[in-house]
Amino acid sequence: MSATDLNPRFPPELEYLIFEMAYTNTESSAQTDILNLILVAKRVYEWLRPFLFRVLEIHVIHEDDLYFRPWLASLEDVGKFVRHLFVHSSNVEGTKRILGRCTNAHNVALWWDSTWIDSVTKPEGLGLLQTHTAIKTLSTEAEYLGLSNLPVGAYPHLTHLDILNTEHRSWEYWSPLSTLPSLSHLALTSPIVGNHAKQLLGLCKKLQMLIIFNDPDKEDLLDIQDPRLLMIYDYHYSEGVSDFHAVMRSKPGLWEFADRLRHARKYDFFRERGNRDFSRTIDWLEELTEEGTQWYKGLKKKMD
Repeated sequence: MSATDLNPRFPPELEYLIFEMAYTNTESSAQTDILNLILVAKRVYEWLRPFLFRVLEIHVIHEDDLYFRPWLASLEDVGKFVRHLFVHSSNVEGTKRILGRCTNAHNVALWWDSTWIDSVTKPEGLGLLQTHTAIKTLSTEAEYLGLSNLPVGAYPHLTHLDILNTEHRSWEYWSPLSTLPSLSHLALTSPIVGNHAKQLLGLCKKLQMLIIFNDPDKEDLLDIQDPRLLMIYDYHYSEGVSDFHAVMRSKPGLWEFADRLRHARKYDFFRERGNRDFSRTIDWLEELTEEGTQWYKGLKKKMD
């Protein structure tokens, strides 16, 4: 066999697309088999290597455990490839090192053990998050957003923001959210004063929805008729993890569910008018009017 016979038969651009599709269209359960693709040739290894490390999900960090599967590759080398980053840990130093190396991640969930949210760790967490200009979707503790000291130009591409563990705050605390240039979807996992909700809806120029989770003091929110305000109960840790995976896989999750609620409220598709709590397990056909049912069936048909 001559050297000519070993050359690629397709143009490099087409060959790259073929291998990319073969890898990305494979279910996670079959990833072990698909890893064999990187053994085809050095160029294929270079093409597919970034895909191997697109997702980094860590629920516990040990002091010496800064490596992740499938291979023992250091974050110093492959952190630049990470696009979806999920960290839930009480190891401050380990989390800082991960954030510092995964600066290209655009879908980020950073959840901290509540025992670490104190005056010592706050500044360290704040500085690292605010310098991540690639973030588009973020779920994190309120303390680590740094709203009280938000620099000009922070979070320039952030569109979807889920703030965890908020408490009753003054308007001075919430008002910097109105300066985020791209913010379109906002979720709060704790109570907010009704007047502050109105101000956020009015001042956040691109805001399409404001979601309030599990708020026991919601009486003043019920009077707000803006269809962009949505109240959802029975939202727990497992749903948050699933929503991170939904963004990662471009599948419907929290934001798509909330957008359907907003649309149905806006066009009076619910039999029960006005604002109220909704469940993630809502029976749409039971809740909708005849016109709303036709709209929902059309959505389902498109999804199928």
